[in-house]
Amino acid sequence: MAKKIRIVYTAPLSACFVLASTAVLILSRFTGDTLISAFFSAPARQGSPSAFNPAAPLHYLRLFIHIFGHKDALSFGANAALLLLLGPRLEERYGDAILSLMMGAAAFVSGICSAAFSPSVLYGSDGIVFLMIVLYAFAYAKKEGILFTNILLFVLYVFGKLFPLFGISAASISASASPLGGNAALITALAHLAGGLCGSLFAFAASPASSRRTRTKQIPEA
Repeated sequence: MAKKIRIVYTAPLSACFVLASTAVLILSRFTGDTLISAFFSAPARQGSPSAFNPAAPLHYLRLFIHIFGHKDALSFGANAALLLLLGPRLEERYGDAILSLMMGAAAFVSGICSAAFSPSVLYGSDGIVFLMIVLYAFAYAKKEGILFTNILLFVLYVFGKLFPLFGISAASISASASPLGGNAALITALAHLAGGLCGSLFAFAASPASSRRTRTKQIPEA
């Protein structure tokens, strides 16, 4: 008798994140750019058409939920693949609650960077992917050091985000009123990377979920 194949649901946070982003992407096909620009994007700096409005409660929410918006299926598919690959291992190590806190912190920092410096709105889960790459590199480091393949993944991801922007002219940057320059793509990439790095700092204060479970089992009964 053939053995039955079961579908095991082991990473609810990663799966729900990808499913929610998929739903937003599909809905955006029917609304054009309206859905993304109005809800699932972080506001831009002051003086921009989509500037952050301190009096608008939705703008504070958008500092977090912009991670669910993506401009096209290609960029979303690349991020979703990495999220589904790295997310389950990180959920197993840190737990859903701690990992969601890290993701929220990464989203917030990226959103704040957008509201402070970017001339255009910010959206996408690039910062969350970068967060998971950093977490994975340190979480599964061996006693001898960090695995070379994890370092390579880190370098290639950053290189892929910044390499297309190397051709920015110094004149276009110096002509901008923003301290980080006027190129929206450069600021967007740096905002995502900054969010991912800041979110990963929580990993140094959080003990792995597996270690907490082990300590709980070792507590002697009264």
